[in-house]
Amino acid sequence: MSVVSNQEYDVLIYFLYAIEKGLVTKDEICNWADKKIAEEESPTSIVLDLSLAKSLNEQFVIIMTFLHLSKITLTEKAFKLILIRLYDLLKKDEKEISKVINLIFHLKDDLMLKESLFKDIYDLDNSYDMFVEGHMSSSQLKKRLIDFFLKYT
Repeated sequence: MSVVSNQEYDVLIYFLYAIEKGLVTKDEICNWADKKIAEEESPTSIVLDLSLAKSLNEQFVIIMTFLHLSKITLTEKAFKLILIRLYDLLKKDEKEISKVINLIFHLKDDLMLKESLFKDIYDLDNSYDMFVEGHMSSSQLKKRLIDFFLKYT
């Protein structure tokens, strides 16, 4: 069995979560794997398998099986990768703000959070509620969301 580096492990955990939440495509994972194959003299077996996978579901199963996981638990680095992905999603389409905040809110269930982060996630969710109720403008909400991203990425 191949052993993965800590960095590769974090990326694999990120992929699992991103697949589960619809944030990544099969081609993005294949491109990552193909790049690793081109860069490394002896890529790990999981990288090769991910490159050859026929579907996103197959990639999910490959990672879960390789890492011997029954449940996804985010690492701190994988959490940051998710936040970066969500920030990119928001930059692409501001209409995704409710999806982004919802995913951030649910991250709290998948990560052992420091108390300050837990509080910040709840504050962000409360800000969204204020926006929905008309007590906050979209620009104020977007600023709070960007401040959150800057603090944790």
